[in-house]
Amino acid sequence: MRLVKLLPGELALAEAGGAVQEISVALVSAEAGDLVLVHAGEAIARIEHAAAQTGAELGEVPDE
Repeated sequence: MRLVKLLPGELALAEAGGAVQEISVALVSAEAGDLVLVHAGEAIARIEHAAAQTGAELGEVPDE
């Protein structure tokens, strides 16, 4: 998911496939615009842009 906006309380708005949802970013160091791997509403890893492009080209990066 791509972080749209950081919110107070270690939360953020994140977008994938046109849907925006509130997630926790307590476990990662990320900024608006970063791509993160999300599980159960919790960002668990920040994805490097080069890795995301390679995965997307191979069809390996899901919307969430």
